[in-house]
Amino acid sequence: MDGNFPAPDLVEGQADAAFCAEVDAFLDAELTEELRAAGRETTGLKSPRWVCEAWRKRLNARGWFAPSWPVEYGGAGWSAEQRLYFENASAARDAPAGR
Repeated sequence: MDGNFPAPDLVEGQADAAFCAEVDAFLDAELTEELRAAGRETTGLKSPRWVCEAWRKRLNARGWFAPSWPVEYGGAGWSAEQRLYFENASAARDAPAGR
C-alpha cells in the first residue's frame, strides 16, 4: 500500500457521524507506526503473520474482528455502509491487510 487513498467521505445514507468518529479515534489510537509501516510494506493479500496477529488482537479487544457478524454471535453487527467506512478509513491509515 502506498498510503495515497482519498480520505473517506461521509455521504448521506452512509455510516453516521458518531460511528465515523468512533472508528477514526480507534484507528488513530491503535494503529502504531510499526503497524502502519508493515501495512505500507504489504505487497500481497496479507501482511506478515505477526502483524496480522497484533492487529487482530486490537480488533478483537474492541469486538470488531468480525464486523458483519451479528452481535449475538460475537460480531460487531455493522451495516454494509459501516463496514465500507471502516475499510476505507483503515486503508487511508495504512492498516495491515488481511486480518
